[in-house]
Amino acid sequence: MRKAVAFARVAFALTLVMALWFSAAAGRVSLERAHGWTGVQAGLTASATALGFVAGCLLSALLGLADRHAPQRTFLACAWAAAAANLLLLAMPPGGAGWYACLFLAGLFLAGVYPVAIALVASWDEGDIGMLLGLIVAALTLGSASPHLVGSFVALDWRLIVGATSVLAVAGGAIAATVASGPAAVPPRRVDRRYLRLAFADRRIRYANLGYLGHMWELYPMWAWMPAYLASSATLAGAGPLPPATLGLSAFAVIGAGAAGCILAGWAAGRVGNGRAALWALAGSGSCGLLAALTYGGPPALVLGIALLWGVTIIADSAQFSACVVRFAPPEARGTLVTLQLCMGFLLTTANIALMPLVIDAAGWRAACLYLAIGPWFGVWAMRRLAAPG
Repeated sequence: MRKAVAFARVAFALTLVMALWFSAAAGRVSLERAHGWTGVQAGLTASATALGFVAGCLLSALLGLADRHAPQRTFLACAWAAAAANLLLLAMPPGGAGWYACLFLAGLFLAGVYPVAIALVASWDEGDIGMLLGLIVAALTLGSASPHLVGSFVALDWRLIVGATSVLAVAGGAIAATVASGPAAVPPRRVDRRYLRLAFADRRIRYANLGYLGHMWELYPMWAWMPAYLASSATLAGAGPLPPATLGLSAFAVIGAGAAGCILAGWAAGRVGNGRAALWALAGSGSCGLLAALTYGGPPALVLGIALLWGVTIIADSAQFSACVVRFAPPEARGTLVTLQLCMGFLLTTANIALMPLVIDAAGWRAACLYLAIGPWFGVWAMRRLAAPG
């Protein structure tokens, strides 16, 4: 019961705090109406938060913050700092330098929330870390999908959304402070920076990280560009322009379907291992990318069906890469090494989000889908190497 309560609190607290990442996105309709918000500005908003997260992860990894202090305290301090940065958006003109600086700072402090939550959950590991982290990522997947639903159907004022998410983040930090550490916890300590080399020197962690990079190559670019893909495919098929509500609901369904994939992969990991569960998900996601290229411009129902299957598989493996690091890393450095993994993955995916429009404009949507499929098939190779002896 103590484990269930602790896990439920971590999952709930993390979902509340990570909603900060999506607060500006959820106010897109209001920003469009009040400030002439464009797609370029929306993209810069997402990039600013992601770059802040990458910078925060790198700083945290170099300083060993995820293992240096009690995770509950780190979570609380970073959640409240991120909420304060998010709240400062209300004092900044949207689209100005101060606006993007606040988003960057929010992402910076969120780097002290997500990896620390993984380390806290890992303290309750009893051979079921794959399922525990799968449930965590499932909750975050639904949070990632929610802006598409809210932004399409409810034109809430962006100030209200920013204020509400900031309050929720403060509550999330307070909840995390009440979570008990599990029996597998290790005392906080200063982490020797030489542990960082294990990300590359330990073959098991190296291939888990390479698999994660293959996963992140496609994940956020697919999430970011799925509405545009569905709209373009429907137009090519002669179905006419899709209304914003239909696109929003479709994108919500595609991204939200990943929650089921996370739970399924977590269940599979307990039976076949984290690496093999990740490999199967990568192969499924890579196959869906190929099918998305083949069916582009086809019957909208078929295209949406492939997209839903892609949504299930594309995020299913995410937790298993962190689970591999938790399993293979020294207990006193697992939080730091998970943080470094996230840093590398989000740096790659941020760059790929920016590259996607260039690929689409130069070669079209079919080529873009094939381009995204490179990542998971590279990940399949890495996870096969992880499973190989030696």
